[in-house]
Amino acid sequence: MSNIQPTNIPDDVRVLRGIVEVHIKPDGTISSAAFKDTNASVNREDMMSVEDTLKRGTVNSPFVAVGALITGNVRSIETMKVIHTPSRRNSAHSEIQGKKTTAIARKLSGMATVYPQQ
Repeated sequence: MSNIQPTNIPDDVRVLRGIVEVHIKPDGTISSAAFKDTNASVNREDMMSVEDTLKRGTVNSPFVAVGALITGNVRSIETMKVIHTPSRRNSAHSEIQGKKTTAIARKLSGMATVYPQQ
């Protein structure tokens, strides 16, 4: 376990969510299913680049894209928190915390900028 305490992330910092192939729709946008996890893992962009986030997928679940979201926009959705939760293996690790209804997951996917551009 890391001895670093979870902290808030400034509203203007973007967070990056690695996206697997099954969560990319035919039009190149991100499916809302990519944001359904109660504690969705993301990386702080001020600590890890889009390119490095893309590389963090696994052999069985490689990332084919990254969804970038502005922290303040995520927090504008009722019940959503964005917290920096670093680990030993990833100092940029953070989470979008909160129960995500289908409507909330759709809002998150709709506000995400996709990299690489489709």
